[in-house]
Order: sequence, then structure tokens, then C-alpha cells
Amino acid sequence: MEHFRLVGIAVALFASTDIDDLFVLLSLFADRKFQVYEVVVGQYLGLAGLYGASVLAALISCVVSTAYIGVPLISVPKVPLLYPRNMGKNVGYIDITC
Repeated sequence: MEHFRLVGIAVALFASTDIDDLFVLLSLFADRKFQVYEVVVGQYLGLAGLYGASVLAALISCVVSTAYIGVPLISVPKVPLLYPRNMGKNVGYIDITC
């Protein structure tokens, strides 16, 4: 049952960020200074850049030790708000090693 709750939270977070992106796109399409192809190409280039940076960061986190980086990229702490039964306890880490 908790899986459905987590999926619901993920859908809500995605929708909120997607609505923000729609407002930005609407304002760019409404501006007469930009042609349609400029907005579309810019959107694709921006998404490609984000995906590329994400893949690069994931590959770097598999190669470089977290002791050199200084932030835990390999282990992600659990968020206590998503797991109310664990509030106040040491919930540990989710291991997502490469």
C-alpha cells in the first residue's frame, strides 16, 4: 500500500515541475521576438543538456570515491517524511552502488 503512496508523491512532484515548464514555454511562444523553431530547438537542447549532465554525474559517482567529492553520491539518505513509522529513528541509507 505504501508503494501507491510513493507513486502518488512522485506523480505530484512531476506534475508540479511540468506545470512550471509549461508556463515558461507559453511565455516564450507568446513573445514575438522568438520564432517557433527557436523555442522548440531550445527546449530540446536544454533537455539534452540536463540528461547529459545527469549521465555524466552518474558515471563520475561510480568512478570517484565519495571521500574525494565530499558528498554522499553513492548512498542516498531515506527521507523520514515519506516513512512516518520511522520518525525519530536512525533510518540509515538506501544503497544504490554502481
